[in-house]
Amino acid sequence: MAAGQMRAIAKAYQRAGYSINTVDLFEGHGTGTALGDKTEITALRSMLEQEDEKRLHWLGSIKGNIGHCKAAAGVAGLMKAVMALRNKIIPPSVACLQPNGAFGRPLGVLRPATHGSAWEKPAGQRRRAGVSAMGFGGANAHITLEEADESTVNEAHLAVIHSAQSHELVCLSADSLPALHKRLRRLHEVARQICRAQLTDLSAAVLSGEQRGRYRIAFVSESPWELSKQVEYALGAMDGSDDIHALDASKRGIFAGITRDEPKIAFLSRARVRSASIWARPSFAVTPLYAIFMNESKATWPTCCLSGCAASCWSIPIPSTTTVGRSWSGASATPAWPSPASLPPRSPT
Repeated sequence: MAAGQMRAIAKAYQRAGYSINTVDLFEGHGTGTALGDKTEITALRSMLEQEDEKRLHWLGSIKGNIGHCKAAAGVAGLMKAVMALRNKIIPPSVACLQPNGAFGRPLGVLRPATHGSAWEKPAGQRRRAGVSAMGFGGANAHITLEEADESTVNEAHLAVIHSAQSHELVCLSADSLPALHKRLRRLHEVARQICRAQLTDLSAAVLSGEQRGRYRIAFVSESPWELSKQVEYALGAMDGSDDIHALDASKRGIFAGITRDEPKIAFLSRARVRSASIWARPSFAVTPLYAIFMNESKATWPTCCLSGCAASCWSIPIPSTTTVGRSWSGASATPAWPSPASLPPRSPT
């Protein structure tokens, strides 16, 4: 099987008029099967290792994002490769924590793109990508692409790539325990209906609302199903107690408490000095918020920042037009949550 794929790949670069070694990014078929992935990786790796000049090449597959599109799988991979060339970015592979053994140990010239990065232009040539669609109906196809005229890297896309994180912070607050209990039940209902990719939207949607209640709880969650279990634990803890601190369970990623009636603000300097007057001057110079307070500046700050709510100061409001935004804010009278069957299929890649 690897020999057949190698013939298709070799023919593509023979027609293109340049070597496979000049290609930085490969978009693989990547069905996630033990035999299929091993065969595809082995074919690409074997051809690259035949080259005299050894350089790094990256392999990914869009199936980790959207699942298998059957006859349209190759077109989906082609679209991803075109976007990567256009935006000058090596896109990361989803949930590739342990590379397939077919890549070799240690990793050789062909590696999975576990993290996104800027696509640096190779010396003396344009950026190039290869796209494979292997084995569907016994046919093997490989397309090679070359970038168009030079354009600048999109800084916004680079920022998004580097913003990926393993956990999300979900915060709730209310003016009373019964009100907090009601919000927790709503959060539990939502968490059970979303996929992992929507957890970030949920976190932003919750934080974009009012977060000024005195009774507060925060969850550090890796996935919607973990969040669901955390909320279940919190609801259970509330049943037998009227103390907000009974919900606090740091080992479970749950943090609960009540705000101070009169929150106090302190500014700390990194330098250990004895004189308060000496301490104040450098803090005044390097801490904008401190300077605003001291000067009674008219600069606008979120009111929550002045009432002790640090969480929502730094939240990024999510548009109410998104699925999660509409459902959480109640902007739509009709529930906007998708059924589990309509969610994007998960790929075993």
